[in-house]
Amino acid sequence: MAGKTKRALRNTAIQVGAQAVTWTLSWVLLVVLPRYLGDAGFGKLFFAISYGTIFSAFINLGVNTYVVREVAVMKSQHGMDGEEKRREKQVGELIGNVFCLKITLAIIVYAIMSGLIYLLPYEDLTRQAVLIIGASTCLGAVTLTLGGVFQGFESMSVPSIALILEKIIVTAACVLLLTSGYSLLSVCWVYLTGAVANFLVTFLVLIRKIPFVFHWNRDFIRKIFLGGLPFFIWIIFGEIYVRIDVLMLSQMTSDAVVGWYGAAFRLYSTLLFIPHILNTSIFPAMSRMGADKENWDDFAQASRRVMNLMLFVAVPTAAGTILIADPILVLLYGISSFQQAGPCLKLFGVSILLVCVDVLLGSILIARGKEKEWSYMAILAAVF
Repeated sequence: MAGKTKRALRNTAIQVGAQAVTWTLSWVLLVVLPRYLGDAGFGKLFFAISYGTIFSAFINLGVNTYVVREVAVMKSQHGMDGEEKRREKQVGELIGNVFCLKITLAIIVYAIMSGLIYLLPYEDLTRQAVLIIGASTCLGAVTLTLGGVFQGFESMSVPSIALILEKIIVTAACVLLLTSGYSLLSVCWVYLTGAVANFLVTFLVLIRKIPFVFHWNRDFIRKIFLGGLPFFIWIIFGEIYVRIDVLMLSQMTSDAVVGWYGAAFRLYSTLLFIPHILNTSIFPAMSRMGADKENWDDFAQASRRVMNLMLFVAVPTAAGTILIADPILVLLYGISSFQQAGPCLKLFGVSILLVCVDVLLGSILIARGKEKEWSYMAILAAVF
């Protein structure tokens, strides 16, 4: 138990350090992008990101969470030195099949999303932004799965370094280009470049750590698909719940209104970084405890402790967001049209508390093998 706690704390510390860097860079982008692109330009960018994110959920298929849990369980079952080769073979087979599945899905999904955007009534500039950002979100969906293997092994340094590299590239290049007079499409290409860098680092380190070859075993793919299906239902309805409002606003209002909403949403999502770190760090350990049916007391005790810690972080974050929503917008963007985002940001402040509890409860249920029940709740939330 002590060893598991130390690993969880170590991974949390690694992610806190990495997130401190990426969080700082995200704040730079929060200031620079709206100021230089304007509300309409930022609205186009935010729409492209939201559009690509919804479609990238179909590449996920729930496989990411499934991979993390399966790798964590494999690690616990074959922890002895004599079983190391057997474990690597199992993980290698899993990665090889999942990677082939993800690449195939990424190509199909990108083709569909690219064709669909030309059937919808958007400007050519918006369509071009969607094509470029869509490529980055599709590639990012593949990278997340590879990072899930490291998460399952509770070795978060590589995904963290790769993410930092991506954020540095995106932030530095965006600042340089925007201050030099470049505009929206240049920013989109920067996002794609960062996604490629993240993928290459994660892929190259993983294939050295656990050599694998590309497989397409129909029975194994079917097992992966069925194993990830409950997670997929949860994820796709979760993305619809979070992102569909952007698509609706883009049809009912102007790019400027989407930009105001996007500014509030980006601030809100940036403030969720600590709960995200906590949830990501504890999931592998919770999965191992949840797989042991005789370990219910330890599992329940650990769940209560993590929930208390989550509330300790979420309550002041939510309260602070509600109280200083308007001043923070003035501080970031000055006296501008982005002050219209104030009411949205206050509502997002209320959402912070609910989302933190919601996400952690979902991880606890999934770790205990109750992903089907959790997927039903995701459907209800998206519908109502």
